[in-house]
Amino acid sequence: MPGSWRFLMKADDVFVHPGKWQPISRATAVAIHWRVPVAVSTDGASASWFDELSPYFHGTNSCPLEGLQYYRYLDPPPQSKVLTNLGPSPNTSTEEAEPPAEEQKFWINLVVVDEWGDFVTGVGASVVGPGDAKGGGTSDAQGRIVVSNLKSGKSKVTLGKHLFFTDESKAGKLVKPEEVAHTMKDPESLGGIARKHGTTDGRSIYYYPANAALKGKRAALGLVQAKDEFKVPKTYVFEFPTKPDGEAHEYKLKVPAMLDITKVDAQFASSKEKLDIQYEIALMAKQKVILEISSAHLDGGKPLFKKELDAAQKKDGVHTFQWDGKATEGKIKDKHISPLYTPYKVKLYVDGKAHHTDEREFQVLYDSIKLTQGPWTHDEAIPPEADEKKFVAYHLNRLGYWAGPVGNDFDDYLKISTILYKSNHPKLHKVKFSDYNDTIDATLKAALKAGDRSRTFIKGDGITNPKGTAEIRVELLTYEKDGSEWAEYLTHRPTKMKERRTRPLIPLEVEILLKGKAGKGVSAPGGVGPAHIAWTFKDPPEDTSTQYDVTASEPSRTKKFIDKALKEKGGGPGGDNCPKEYGGIREAAATNYKTPFVLGTKYECWDVKDDSGAKKVYTEAVVDGTKYPKRLGKAGVLFRPSYVAGDAYIVKAELEFRKDTADLPNKADLEKRHGLAANKTIKVSTGTLTIKHFGEIAMVITWPARAGGRELDKVRTEFEKAYVDLTTGHSTKKMTDVLTNDQYGTIVAAETSLTKAQATLSDDTGYARAVPAQGVQNAANYKTLVDTRVITDFWEKANFKGAIREKLTENLRGEHSTLSPKPTFIPRGFVLVETIANKPVDLLKDPATGDNTIVVAGYIAPLSSIGIADSFSIINTQDADKAYYVEAHEMGHNCFLQHWENAGGKHDASHDKKDHNCLLAYPEGSAPTVHLHQKTGSFTPHFCGKCNLKIRGWDNEAAGFPAQS
Repeated sequence: MPGSWRFLMKADDVFVHPGKWQPISRATAVAIHWRVPVAVSTDGASASWFDELSPYFHGTNSCPLEGLQYYRYLDPPPQSKVLTNLGPSPNTSTEEAEPPAEEQKFWINLVVVDEWGDFVTGVGASVVGPGDAKGGGTSDAQGRIVVSNLKSGKSKVTLGKHLFFTDESKAGKLVKPEEVAHTMKDPESLGGIARKHGTTDGRSIYYYPANAALKGKRAALGLVQAKDEFKVPKTYVFEFPTKPDGEAHEYKLKVPAMLDITKVDAQFASSKEKLDIQYEIALMAKQKVILEISSAHLDGGKPLFKKELDAAQKKDGVHTFQWDGKATEGKIKDKHISPLYTPYKVKLYVDGKAHHTDEREFQVLYDSIKLTQGPWTHDEAIPPEADEKKFVAYHLNRLGYWAGPVGNDFDDYLKISTILYKSNHPKLHKVKFSDYNDTIDATLKAALKAGDRSRTFIKGDGITNPKGTAEIRVELLTYEKDGSEWAEYLTHRPTKMKERRTRPLIPLEVEILLKGKAGKGVSAPGGVGPAHIAWTFKDPPEDTSTQYDVTASEPSRTKKFIDKALKEKGGGPGGDNCPKEYGGIREAAATNYKTPFVLGTKYECWDVKDDSGAKKVYTEAVVDGTKYPKRLGKAGVLFRPSYVAGDAYIVKAELEFRKDTADLPNKADLEKRHGLAANKTIKVSTGTLTIKHFGEIAMVITWPARAGGRELDKVRTEFEKAYVDLTTGHSTKKMTDVLTNDQYGTIVAAETSLTKAQATLSDDTGYARAVPAQGVQNAANYKTLVDTRVITDFWEKANFKGAIREKLTENLRGEHSTLSPKPTFIPRGFVLVETIANKPVDLLKDPATGDNTIVVAGYIAPLSSIGIADSFSIINTQDADKAYYVEAHEMGHNCFLQHWENAGGKHDASHDKKDHNCLLAYPEGSAPTVHLHQKTGSFTPHFCGKCNLKIRGWDNEAAGFPAQS
């Protein structure tokens, strides 16, 4: 068959006009096969196109050359038809006559090669020849496209709209196409622009002759960038002259190879998402194509990732390479890239061929940081029981007892919290506080493991909500028995506070989010890198507007004194927490920035360091995912505020572009890329965290109940002013419910001159026996007798000394109780014992003379209310003063508060000398001047400023502390 036809016909094409095929001899076939179609057949039912000049059969290469039957087609061959039934074996005589002369035909022989000189197969062509004759084909394995049966003249050839080619035969010329001007924009690609305008890859633009200036400016197709200007052709048509049939010729066309990164994600969350690198490639199958990723800020710009593309990745077309961000080279090998070395560059190139390269920039960016309460252990696991100290510390922390860092105890955190826990647990409680120790035993571990006596230690959403609030809760300190019942009462409360309470120790942690492909925050811990997190705090000013202020009937100066105290030692709007000199932790500005943070490595797995120049402390995000998998990409700190109630904090965490105490060299660029003004940071803060003490009125014991009722809600309000959360969900019991007659009799016999048989426990009064009869004594003498027998000989010995109180502690606060059945355990809260000194008796004027006039009806000896150890208070229900006043007064004593005006044993240094409306004062008394509002029964006092601050934890008697408002 002729070369002009064989490229248009397929080997298995069989024609539907077998009558137009004329049998011929082999000799004739050999003579004419360049001019007309020739078919060969072995069985008269199948055919192949045969090229005598090469051992090539279209359809089969196993057909023998001998015994073939040959056919000549009489007309131009129709295309895509089926050749069937070529007929019986023809006459193979070599004597056949020559065919008649025909009109001369013309053809075009195109050979397509790549820039490496290899044939390119599969290139389609459409041809419009002279006289609008149409043809076409696809390049074969030798790169040939043959179009025949043309007339003499010029033919317009379009070789697929997706390719640009150069005419190396010098015989053709490009017909200038329609074109449009374009300026490159980011993130456009040449391929995308080409397809938009009718061609399908970037070669049609880059190699377009009109863009010679662009090609000269950009050494590779892929390097064309934003703002470059060029022309975009819509079609490519070349014009070639046709050649007479039988005239050997080749129009050699060269198709350039292509390597073009068409799209890269602007940013991605390294380690969580995959970076999509979209590229277009052509004619690179035999080339070594390499993909590299690097950063100018890392390893001097050397590749951190490098990969040679495989055969599938080099196949002509558009591909997407996905990368998870893990480095394979250099300093961060086997780690994921982070924003710290942004921007990054992806480069795709042919090894040794500089004119085939492309590169694009992408970023890894921080999105935001989230602040939460951190775990007590880095792996969030409970330490084994065998590691006793860690086990106990972990559980004490989770149950709300501020036991310090697990495994890194300091400042006696573990000892103090262990004793505090024991004092709150029925199985571990001791009657005498001095009997406690921090021994770890099976009972303690079992109680902790079971979660006994758990309590809320952070109340509110202030840690995670910048607009929220939270209470950091510390158990209220009251005095304990130390020697005598109230000896400790006169000691230094701040010292006892330090011995028996730990400062809160809160693990704070930030999770650092990366900006994902969609522009939103993504948790991608492996891609965070060693981010620098700076920690600071703000001391918000206290709102004293709710404190008591001067009125005519209640001239309290609480607000005035507190306002003054908050300004001490440089305090003010920028910081008014309790100063270090007065029991708090606030220091001078030079060091105060770090006082509520624990420096060093106490909190595994972070090392908190001091940046004194910046007045901040800082940590780095964890990058060791093997050692600390659950902390990867996070940074933490131990926040250690004071335990002084009312002190407040707002903690701020900032992601800064620093390494230790120096700025990163690319800091300014990182700020710009993150949309931050100079020296601004990605930050988050807590809401307002306020230290608050907590306690409760656990029980009221009636001996008997107060006739006029109680005012415990008002008591709660008084303590609330001192930042004490005092709950009043108490139980009420009669004395006979919590103390047996036998216990009572034993105490009376041991502490007084009465015998056990003479003592009878009653719910009507605390006095053990009936009051002696008046007999013939006059009223005055009988009153003295009653007072002596009831108060001096009994109450002051049996009850005020504390034996009954101690027995009640034993009965109510632990499983050591001997009551049967044992009462429900009550916590370390206040216990109010309402009582009267004796059953009422009438005082007769002078029975000896027969004058039985009742001078005083229902006389009850004047029993003093008193606050004693272990948060017990004896409340004389016959007291004429307001119930809340009496109750809060005695509970104030439990909190180490001492007397003020009109009271015996008043302690001037503990009170605002200008405040004459303090709860620790008495009404009308021995003072030289009686203030008009201090009337028994109508006196409505409140804690003065000094009392208020002492309850909070301030040392109100420290040197230099204000004496008055």
